[in-house]
Amino acid sequence: MRAGIYRLLLVFGDVAIFYLSLGLALALRRPNDFSGNYYLFHAGYFTVVLPVFLGVNIALGLYDFRQIRELDDIIGESLLAFAYSFTASLMVFYAFGGLLPSPKTHLALTLLFAMTFGIIWRRLWMEMSSSGMFATKTLFVGNNPIIHSIITDLQSRKHTRFRLISSEVFERWLEKKSDRHSGIGHNAKTISEIIDLVVVDAEQAAPDPKAQGIISAAMDNGIPIWTHLDFYEELYKKIPLHVLNSPVWLLTHVLHRRNAFYTFFKQAGGRLAAGLLILVLLPFLPFIALAIKLTDGGPVFYSQMRAGHLKKNFKMWKFRTMKPGVEKLGYVWNTARADPRITAVGRFLRKFRLDELPQLWNVLRGEMSLVGPRPTWVGETQARDIADYHMRRLVKPGLTGWAQINSSATDSEEDTREKLCYDLYYIKNMSLALDLSILLKTARRVLQSDHALRQRRRSATPASSNPPVAIEEGV
Repeated sequence: MRAGIYRLLLVFGDVAIFYLSLGLALALRRPNDFSGNYYLFHAGYFTVVLPVFLGVNIALGLYDFRQIRELDDIIGESLLAFAYSFTASLMVFYAFGGLLPSPKTHLALTLLFAMTFGIIWRRLWMEMSSSGMFATKTLFVGNNPIIHSIITDLQSRKHTRFRLISSEVFERWLEKKSDRHSGIGHNAKTISEIIDLVVVDAEQAAPDPKAQGIISAAMDNGIPIWTHLDFYEELYKKIPLHVLNSPVWLLTHVLHRRNAFYTFFKQAGGRLAAGLLILVLLPFLPFIALAIKLTDGGPVFYSQMRAGHLKKNFKMWKFRTMKPGVEKLGYVWNTARADPRITAVGRFLRKFRLDELPQLWNVLRGEMSLVGPRPTWVGETQARDIADYHMRRLVKPGLTGWAQINSSATDSEEDTREKLCYDLYYIKNMSLALDLSILLKTARRVLQSDHALRQRRRSATPASSNPPVAIEEGV
């Protein structure tokens, strides 16, 4: 409930910011003409841009509490939102022909002001939502490495919308509740005043009378109860490594019935988009091919057998970025920043992901989707060495994916496990909305270095710390 109110607060704030920004843009561009009627005239037309503005913000996660925990993420996604909103708004305006006034500079200034004020608004929201008055008072019930890692991470952050409550608080509340019934502590607080959310390890709570007492009291007072696995997924947008060894979780959350409409729309829309992109890029592709050919005279394209949907192998295409013949060495972890196997042109193509463009042909053929887990190389040992790695093949592989925009290139088996956690999260939660979000964020990922993403991931992912963490709180 509280999370929904927070999101509505952010949305209403953005609506107010949008119309304020429009007023500033009009006053700046036409100070002599500006008036109440002048503003209302343009506000009526610019209202058609508002759904585009809010929709892009939603798709990019600017109402996602995990994403807006860090200021650099807010700035990065806001810049991307400005670019997408401006492009989409222009398309909306010109689609109506002469029915709407030409936006020109008014639109650019409005969205620029909205982006700037939006960053400030979210920065203020970070301070407000992490204050004692607005933060969600959260009680963790259980004792396992995942809960400890979440608590450690939340305590290490200056801005978090969760205020940690210790189990001792509940015990003191029970004592005061008993005193209240006896007529001694008639001013004792209710449990809903000291706890907003209970996060519990369900398996540990089953035989524990104390944990059962907390759960019963929370249920009697309408306090939300989450499992620690669901809380972890909501906070970090991936599954914890722990579930890779849990057949029950996989059978419950991954092997479920698929939405036929979603599957059809994703495949049909993906093929159509791939065909259009090939036509748009066709004039530029020969220049890439020429650059590769002039480097060493070798072949322009490189193909490799990959394991696709339900282990159906297919030949995946790329622009060649390595020296001819190096694939005979087999799979090698990318342990060096300057891989000697990569050509100079290949390094440039990889930096901007241009080497992946021929995979649009695989999407057009139906062997891949625009969004999904990256296709596994048939010779990769992790396909047989890492538990549940084969689960990635339950959906068609993608040109981009949830793991690709959230993780860096794999330097170790640990990185591969990390990507698997993101892939399984995608398989569990995949939808058209998530696919759209991934596609929009891919542009930012293309311009982001692996080194920067590793640093961001380390700061955003909890450490696996086992020592208990003290939580101070009074009733």
